[in-house]
Amino acid sequence: MDSLVERMDNECMKRRWLHAAKDHFVPHAGNDHHPRLLRHRGLVGVSVLLIAFKSASVLLPLAIAVSTRADDRVAPITPAAIIESGNRTRQDADLAPLMTDERLMRAAQAKAEDMATLGYFAHTSPDGTTALDRIRRSGYPARYAAENLAIHFTNIYEMQRGWLDSPSHRSILLDDRYEDTGTGVAIGRFEGRETTFVVQLFGNIEAPQTSSDLDASAVIATTEPAEYGTGRVLAETFSQERIDPIVRDLMLYAAAFLTALLLIMLAVRYRARHAASVSHAMLVIGLALVLMLA
Repeated sequence: MDSLVERMDNECMKRRWLHAAKDHFVPHAGNDHHPRLLRHRGLVGVSVLLIAFKSASVLLPLAIAVSTRADDRVAPITPAAIIESGNRTRQDADLAPLMTDERLMRAAQAKAEDMATLGYFAHTSPDGTTALDRIRRSGYPARYAAENLAIHFTNIYEMQRGWLDSPSHRSILLDDRYEDTGTGVAIGRFEGRETTFVVQLFGNIEAPQTSSDLDASAVIATTEPAEYGTGRVLAETFSQERIDPIVRDLMLYAAAFLTALLLIMLAVRYRARHAASVSHAMLVIGLALVLMLA
């Protein structure tokens, strides 16, 4: 008995939903050939939803960008964070992300610890060891190689900004020849204070190489900390490019649906007293088209 009552309740619920849908979307005698969606209250609701969705599509990427920027401002400098931040920058430039190579990771960490232990900040160590020497010793057969260094930064945002604001560092980070990377971070003393030493190595083993193939000229970049204002918004372009097509499609579908519904209503039965609703519907269709093009 309970199952029979439950089935009857479900059938009643379905009929109510179908009746409500019919009243809202289909012109018929029961709604005076005037679907509720095309009445003033329904059109106001549609307008509010369209404006709200468009506003969200604009504000959401900004919120993501602000959140990303805020996170980077407090994010500690770690090997993984350096790679992630750099790959976001490469993605913004339509470049493939760099792959983490364990040999370069070991070489970069060894260089960072060497600088922290001996208290220097340079591509060449006091004993004459260069970045290329470390890369060779790691077993990484580099055709091209480069090194970026940083010091005195306290978070990943300012450090990455320092590299991006330096033409030599930026050119290395955005060089499409490089496919692999390794990073190292160490704490030590330099210039009379405790600080963070950062190393990022870049490499490519695209083809067999000899020592003459190594691009030593690329290994030239160092950066000192500086004062920076408003930061680069790394997530804005990506997020906005993904959301904009969805918004345009939604607005187009809404305008097409309202137009079709309006034409059906007029074709079934036009009455002079519905002229105001027709005008209102046309305004909402126009609003959808404007939001689509905005």
